[in-house]
Amino acid sequence: MAAAAGVATLLDVARAADAVVVERLSLVPGSDVAVRLHFSAPAIVAAQELGARGGLPDRILVDVEGAVLGSGARGVLAGRGVLVRVIPERRDGGGVRFVFELLEPASFEIENDDRSAIVRITDTLEPRPEPPMVPPVRQPGSP
Repeated sequence: MAAAAGVATLLDVARAADAVVVERLSLVPGSDVAVRLHFSAPAIVAAQELGARGGLPDRILVDVEGAVLGSGARGVLAGRGVLVRVIPERRDGGGVRFVFELLEPASFEIENDDRSAIVRITDTLEPRPEPPMVPPVRQPGSP
């Protein structure tokens, strides 16, 4: 069993060595609200909006496939304007997610180049209505 655990550890190290490292995050100077993600190599970035629900704020989720967090990207980045903060998370199955917490719904765009990506908050949007609550279904014979 110890040999199997050693092989798994070596495989994990090999995968990490091949992974893109998100080296750091920074607010883009002179912009209203934009955050630059700095990479060790070209990276695949995908994003989606997630509306406020269950006490959680409006968010933008930015995923970097197959990446790992470098030491300069592990802390929470304080935002400005509509952006409250950016929270880094490791994803199950590999990769990194950055949760952009917002004061209100907003649209965004991503500019991706060779070694970085800029997530730019472009416009605030009208708040989305909360989905209606569905009453619980009563089972026959229950009060």
